[in-house]
Amino acid sequence: MLSADQFCVLVLTEDGKVLSEDLPVEGLPENEIYVSVHSATMHSAALTDRGILYVWGRHVGVFVGDGAAYCDTTKHAPICVPSHVFGGMRVTKVALGDMNTCVVANGCLFTGGWRIGGRLGYSVTDEMSAGDMLVGMKHVPIQDECSAAVSVVDVATGSNSSGIVGLDGSVWTWGLNGFGECGLGDNAVCREPTRVTTVGAECDMAFNAAQIEMHSHTVVVASDGRVNVWGRNDTGQLGLDDLRMRPSPTHLECVPMRSAACGYAHTLLLTTNGDIWGCGSNIFGECGTGECEEVRTPTRVDGVSSVVYMSAGLGQSVAATIDGEMFQWGVSRKNDFDAVYWPCVLEIPSDYTHTHTPELFTLQTRVGLDHRMPQEMELALAMCTHARLGDKSPLHVLCTDIIQRVAEAWVVRPRL
Repeated sequence: MLSADQFCVLVLTEDGKVLSEDLPVEGLPENEIYVSVHSATMHSAALTDRGILYVWGRHVGVFVGDGAAYCDTTKHAPICVPSHVFGGMRVTKVALGDMNTCVVANGCLFTGGWRIGGRLGYSVTDEMSAGDMLVGMKHVPIQDECSAAVSVVDVATGSNSSGIVGLDGSVWTWGLNGFGECGLGDNAVCREPTRVTTVGAECDMAFNAAQIEMHSHTVVVASDGRVNVWGRNDTGQLGLDDLRMRPSPTHLECVPMRSAACGYAHTLLLTTNGDIWGCGSNIFGECGTGECEEVRTPTRVDGVSSVVYMSAGLGQSVAATIDGEMFQWGVSRKNDFDAVYWPCVLEIPSDYTHTHTPELFTLQTRVGLDHRMPQEMELALAMCTHARLGDKSPLHVLCTDIIQRVAEAWVVRPRL
């Protein structure tokens, strides 16, 4: 797994260790196995197979819990987030944004960060008052039209808004919504999770969503590979061959996709056969076309294939292949740097280079996958009954094949 933001890239190796590009992250316990890594402008995080979360950077005070106000502090070494912050529940998903953070634990949503602009997903009294602008983690319940609790299976946090995917494939969003990234038909502030149902004739009412990705634009990938997009589009990042903002979901005509990644102003789409397509801003070559001109429709990225995971940051893209190799294009550098905290005019340090096509990033280890899953899902997956599998999942055949091979190789042992 990989996570790119600004110019920082976190890498999860095949044996469950965390690198910052090609160097180990100092301070992370070596006896843990990490299953996901996350990076944002202000802070970074790593999640273990036991559901324990480690964080470092600015705004780590967000993890004080209980919705309490906190000071803007910086921790250069990773700290372990106490389990009571999430009600003692096991963390399964993490999304780091510029102004806020979302965490999913046992299907429940927790948010924290800046209290203004609806970023927290719940109403805050006198949110513009001086002081106490930063608020710690708090459980944000989501209920459907029948007042039933919505179990969260995926979460994304953009520059000012956030969204989740429910177990039933529904999509819910909230936040500042300045570019219509909440998909609710306007650009008004949305202060609590709201189901995205305002759709046009060109888009189905039922998302059947499997993944959501956000920045100032939003991309939702359905379990059958369909893609819906909305939000900011001033560089063609929605892939709709124009520059018009879309405040409501719009179906993107493309081949079936497995997943998506949203950079600051570009989008990456991963096909079911492991190819990457890109669109949007390409000033640093982040779309991987070999040029630096804007890309308004999804265009295949040549030079990398058999991709299993990808990530998009500010001016850069990274991908991991099935062979454990890491490719990087756009703005890149292998050394530390002073972070650019506000995405305004980019001033590229002199030791950065622009790579307009994917280049192999040399590592002394194989880049790993998010190869583990919550324990409660393992049995459902093995039985091919998990909701995210879909009717055409190859795991249906795989399961039958495994059972047959086990039966054929079984050795009957005498009872003692």
